[in-house]
Amino acid sequence: MDQAWFDQWANEYDADVVESDKAGSFPFAGYLRLMNEVFEIVNATPRSKVLDLGFGTGVLTQKFYEAGHVVTGVDFSEKMCAIAGERMPGARLICADFAEGLPASLHGETFDAIVSTYAFHHIPKHKKTERMRDLLRYLTPGGVLVIGDISFASQTDHEFCEQKFSDDWDEEESYIVFDELLPEIVDLEPSFKTLSVCAGLLTIQAEKTIYRQ
Repeated sequence: MDQAWFDQWANEYDADVVESDKAGSFPFAGYLRLMNEVFEIVNATPRSKVLDLGFGTGVLTQKFYEAGHVVTGVDFSEKMCAIAGERMPGARLICADFAEGLPASLHGETFDAIVSTYAFHHIPKHKKTERMRDLLRYLTPGGVLVIGDISFASQTDHEFCEQKFSDDWDEEESYIVFDELLPEIVDLEPSFKTLSVCAGLLTIQAEKTIYRQ
């Protein structure tokens, strides 16, 4: 699923997501619940400075924007960036691939919350831990990293979902399996919450002093 693929999907994306969630089907079963929980985490701190990675058409990002948060977003689909820009004319939206690292224009900045929804599975398995630790460097003291995605508490849950939705399963995508990832990030004291058969929420709270490595 490259940039051109998402550009083509942009106009139908929102409707397709809602349909999948309502049907309880892969890959978006639990989508609305996930988005609401991410919003509540961020919205608990008024006027947060928020970085949204892989914001797509801006469904969640727009909620941050309308709630008065200071929004920066990064997404690699030019078409989706354009749609989101129409919804949020005052937001700072950057068209770039965050899977390769954050754009140079963001280096040195910090955010109260960094969120990524339904995008982190595009980062290869062997790079996920590196990306998470890198993102923590961009958090203010006490800030929060929230990753809501197709993800699983255990390999058993992963295998069950793969078998249940074998016709729609994408072998090229890399989904988080929390109990396998945990040994690599246990020092960060992450938490994981299962929201549906294929949706999960990974949260890491930054230390009160800025994380650096």
